[in-house]
Amino acid sequence: MRKIILKNISFNYKSGDFILKNISEELDCQGITAVIGRNGAGKSTFFNLILRNTAPSSGEIIFTDKKMKSIFMAQNISAPWKLTCQEVFEFIYSLNSESFKTTNFRNFLDDEFSLSKWEKIKKRRFGLCSNGEKSWFMANIILNLENDVYFLDEPTAGIDPESRILIWNKIKKTVEKGKGVFISSHLLDEIAQYAGKIILIHNASVYQYDNIEAFKLKHGSHSVDSAFMNAISG
Repeated sequence: MRKIILKNISFNYKSGDFILKNISEELDCQGITAVIGRNGAGKSTFFNLILRNTAPSSGEIIFTDKKMKSIFMAQNISAPWKLTCQEVFEFIYSLNSESFKTTNFRNFLDDEFSLSKWEKIKKRRFGLCSNGEKSWFMANIILNLENDVYFLDEPTAGIDPESRILIWNKIKKTVEKGKGVFISSHLLDEIAQYAGKIILIHNASVYQYDNIEAFKLKHGSHSVDSAFMNAISG
């Protein structure tokens, strides 16, 4: 099984405040792993360190499979404002043609809701799309690029229910192909429904749980919301 090994990882800003401190963990790169925590807890930093977009203050990150490919979808999605969604897709394809299996965005879609959504936005300027449409569109592109592990930073935050459900459906289909998805989210009910493993980032530390039931049991509640509040109260 592919793993990412964190050895004594720390990260702090010049002010001296640690975002992560002395983290030593092994992360399984299969299934859906949810990363949760307060705002500012370090979830995005955690992803950026793993992807080597940010250098740790100390420690080492090891990919057990040296050929493992990974990709990151940031929370703040950007693309040329004046391009249509079709043109954005064509531009991204031109940069990643070896990672795509198709030149037609429709071939990524396998349900009527998604096909209808694409017909609605494909000729619309990206900048005029709603947050839900942008997230859905970009998630479909990212999850169809040929990688082994995907890191998604709050892809379902602040979007409509239809887009959120369609994104999760795409994530599940990606995992069914043997891929791994790490997703950060504040939507705990969503995490309880879809995620396998749970990672909690709190007070510069990282805590792993095998599943949502283990998380609730550890923190003394049948409710995921109450368990989360208990977890961050210390």
